[in-house]
Amino acid sequence: MTTAPVIDADEMADVMLAAVDRVTDVFAQVVDHTRRIPTAPEWTVHDLAAHMAFAPGYYLGGHLGTSVFTTHAAGMADVNAGNVVALRDRPLDDLVELLRSSSREFAAHVRAVGAGEPPFAFHAGSRANSVEAMGLVIGELNVHGWDLAGAVGVGWDIPGRDVELALRGLAPLLPAWLDEEASAGHTASYEIRLRGQGVHRWRFDDGVLTTDPDGPWSPDAIISAAPGPVLLVFYQRASQWTAIARGQMFAWGRKPWLALGLARRFQAPDPTRSGGRARRAPRHLRGRGATASCRARRRSHRACRRRRSLDGTARRPRSGSDRSRNQPRGRRTDGRRVARARRS
Repeated sequence: MTTAPVIDADEMADVMLAAVDRVTDVFAQVVDHTRRIPTAPEWTVHDLAAHMAFAPGYYLGGHLGTSVFTTHAAGMADVNAGNVVALRDRPLDDLVELLRSSSREFAAHVRAVGAGEPPFAFHAGSRANSVEAMGLVIGELNVHGWDLAGAVGVGWDIPGRDVELALRGLAPLLPAWLDEEASAGHTASYEIRLRGQGVHRWRFDDGVLTTDPDGPWSPDAIISAAPGPVLLVFYQRASQWTAIARGQMFAWGRKPWLALGLARRFQAPDPTRSGGRARRAPRHLRGRGATASCRARRRSHRACRRRRSLDGTARRPRSGSDRSRNQPRGRRTDGRRVARARRS
């Protein structure tokens, strides 16, 4: 028994269409559609457009009974690869228009049926209705919009409300996305507080996940997270250590250290990922996280970094007192021994 937050179907549709508009604005700035996506080099910009254009109609097909879903979450990579190949010959402009039209059709359906639509068979043996599937689409649009922005060289912001609705929609699907090996025998409870948004409760009982459980609640780890950065961490686009260092994520509670291993208990939700460490983001997106305020913080971080000399070693100290603070006497910062300077 769970007490999941109520999902407003109209708001979900509005947020998805707004995300589509932001994505298509970035596609309008594409010069070379064969350019590789820096954070997903298996795909070109055109491949990414094909994947994104296919998704809304695919999940609408779940309600209509025309879509075939995988029996295991790992099979999504093959499904998406096949869909990209099927659309590879279509011009980029056609794919962008397909994304717009299929999203409008999906939104109209969700507004009509509401959140009370009966669930249908979904990936990995799970069940979802169209509103919940739309949460997955919202998450994909924001993460792949971030991917696309990295390839084009423009900025990309992830609104907190998008992340909130994505997690609400994904809640009934998350148990099917567990990494069985990483979650085996795990028993713990987590409370994720999205800053400025809602609270999400996840409980593991011997490797079985329940989202938003009913009854008494006493979490082992409470996680406070900026919405955009935590979405990128779970999609393996950003390092949790970077987010922690920037104050975008931190945890407390009886067992706060458990928060460090939460993301790895899930399979990679992105078809371009097969696990492992997150790839390094494009330089102009590093430190942005998801909000405009991150850009200002990035400038301040850059201003306070130590300057580097051309050969990569630390800057030369300006005085003897600086030398004692910045570098041990008699040793270069690259580890090679040097002669001690004689006192005059």
